[in-house]
Amino acid sequence: MADSEVIKQQVSEILTTLMPHVRPEQLTGNADLSQVGLQSVDAPRLIMQLESQFGISFGMEDMQPQNFRSLDAIAALLAQKKAG
Repeated sequence: MADSEVIKQQVSEILTTLMPHVRPEQLTGNADLSQVGLQSVDAPRLIMQLESQFGISFGMEDMQPQNFRSLDAIAALLAQKKAG
């Protein structure tokens, strides 16, 4: 499995923990997470879990809605942060 697929799988697991009513198959690559149930009140927990799991820190410049809109967007941001 490619690194990006591993990242997506890990993010999917975090998202289904935050949103237990969502089935993993609903979290396709570019599905709008707000449409499947991610709410703004979930954002701080999502960000904290991503930072913890991936050992990165998000800066203010990363806190753009488009960076957290979909599984693909989150995975791309994480890959960018991990690459330094």
